[in-house]
Amino acid sequence: MKQLGIDHTMTEIAAIIGRALGREVDYRFVDPTSHEIETVFRERLGTLDRWVYDKNTAAALNDGRVKFRDDRPVLPTTMEEFVKRTLKPLIEKVRTGGVKPENFLTWSSTR
Repeated sequence: MKQLGIDHTMTEIAAIIGRALGREVDYRFVDPTSHEIETVFRERLGTLDRWVYDKNTAAALNDGRVKFRDDRPVLPTTMEEFVKRTLKPLIEKVRTGGVKPENFLTWSSTR
């Protein structure tokens, strides 16, 4: 992932988030071509339209049809600072805010 001027793998980003939270965080790839994944998604999280939308959005990002422009300026921070100042407070708010309806992101991030 190259959003803050430095290339990071998703595993490296998971490690940065884990250090900020003080506990291990895993990165898990969810195979969108798996019929089992589609079935669970549709049963628990949404409609066929939502599945197709999420799958197509991820594909567009992954195959480069949608991307950040190369001339975008580098943000004046590091991934570590971004996680500490922005992402960690959001994660803590979710963790202490009570039970929320499950969504694709929460489902796909569970072990």
